[in-house]
Amino acid sequence: MKRILTNAYAVCLAGGLCLGFAILTSFSKYGQPPRAVSYTNDTITAKQQVDILHPDYKSNPLQQWEEKFKAFGFYSFKQNGQVLPYRLYKPRALRGKKYPLVLFMHGAGERGADNRRQFLRFNPFQFWKNDSCYVLAPQCPEVSATGREDANIWVNTPFTIRYHAFKTQSTWPLQLTMALVDSLIATGDIDTKRIYITGLSMGGFAT
Repeated sequence: MKRILTNAYAVCLAGGLCLGFAILTSFSKYGQPPRAVSYTNDTITAKQQVDILHPDYKSNPLQQWEEKFKAFGFYSFKQNGQVLPYRLYKPRALRGKKYPLVLFMHGAGERGADNRRQFLRFNPFQFWKNDSCYVLAPQCPEVSATGREDANIWVNTPFTIRYHAFKTQSTWPLQLTMALVDSLIATGDIDTKRIYITGLSMGGFAT
């Protein structure tokens, strides 16, 4: 499948609600040593490993850019020996009713294993408050402990070209993300006719 990249795109929800996001063109370098992150004055620095399910806000205080995502739960998805951290917003569901799912794919600069950084440059209005829906935000790992080039990116393709073709074998972070989406669908709470994806920078390549 060949896809032409543009400067911006939008995702529309039911009722005419649209999410617009610019695709950024600057990307972080790969191959940095593995690390967790901490936050000081909205900047990110290396620190000790953190718990992806139980954030330590005492050591790493909640930052201003995280405020709007406080209602997103902390989770992890495991498959084939790999672990994918993710955040999930769940609406106040009514029994028997199905809800849209919005999948957000972050950029290269937000990779890690803290389950917080994926929101650093995601700055939407809080559409989930007015239009009940699930919002899913997985976090791609920053580096590969095994040296595999497909282990710290959503899509294994050069970022400088104007188009790309998806490879037959997806990267494991993307494979786990799609398996995670399938697991959410299996709960029976997702409206499969209203599943939407958006992303920025590296995440734009995964859309």
